[in-house]
Parts: sequence; structure tokens; C-alpha cells
Amino acid sequence: MIRQKSEGNDKPEAVETENKEQEVMEVNGDKEKEVAEVQPQVVKKVARLSTMINVNEDLQKLSIDITLDGHKFEAEHLEVQVVDNDVLVVKAEDGDKKFERRFRLPAKANLDKIEARISVDKEKENRQKFAITVPKEVNVKTIPISMEE
Repeated sequence: MIRQKSEGNDKPEAVETENKEQEVMEVNGDKEKEVAEVQPQVVKKVARLSTMINVNEDLQKLSIDITLDGHKFEAEHLEVQVVDNDVLVVKAEDGDKKFERRFRLPAKANLDKIEARISVDKEKENRQKFAITVPKEVNVKTIPISMEE
């Protein structure tokens, strides 16, 4: 702790004290004292859940790749939902570890053929990769091109 002491009009001088429970300050020799209780601080180390999300869309499908790093979720803690046929909701919850993201589905998404897979990264035990594939109902017609000579 630091106690500031002053004599007359001099600037306060910092003096180290050994009292760890309170801090005493004298201001400009007026004998006014301010006592502040110093509470020990408890630092709680919390492991954070970090995520990385890649979304790719082409003519045939929408691919969503989510990497969850910092906690290993079991299958019963994961959930994929389709809301109102146009929003995909991905949830993971295990105690205080929570993850939720929403993705807009394409207009021609084939909701009956959505696939979701989870795998554990072999290099890092608490890293999981969650892959979701949403196929599209797309009719592709190739148009022949004629060449003029």
C-alpha cells in the first residue's frame, strides 16, 4: 500500500506501508484522513468458447462450417432447427458454455435433405468442427452457343 504524507505546502510524498488491509491518506497536513478498506480480489479464470464460421453458397448448395474451440460438446447438447422455412438456427449448450447462430436460408433450399455432421479435431481435443450442408432445388439448363462465322 502507498500512504501519501505531506508537510506544510510541500507536495505529498509517497511512502510504502506494510498495512495491506487499509490505506490512510493525510491531505496537506490538515489531519484529514480517508480510510479505504482494500478487499482481496479473487480472479476467476474462465475458459472462453471461441468460434470461427465459414459460409459458402453456390448454385447447388449452402455450406456452413463452424469451428468451436474451448469446449467439447456432446451430441445431445447440439441442435439444428429450421424456423419458418427460411432461417437455420444452430445451438450448442452445455452448462455455462453456449453458442447460437442464425443463418438465412436460400429461397430454393431443400429442407428435407439438410445434413449436419460434427467431428473432433485430432490436433486439439477441445476443438470441434460442425459442418452443415443445405442442398438447393435448382434446375440448371445449359444453353447451346452458336458461333457466327
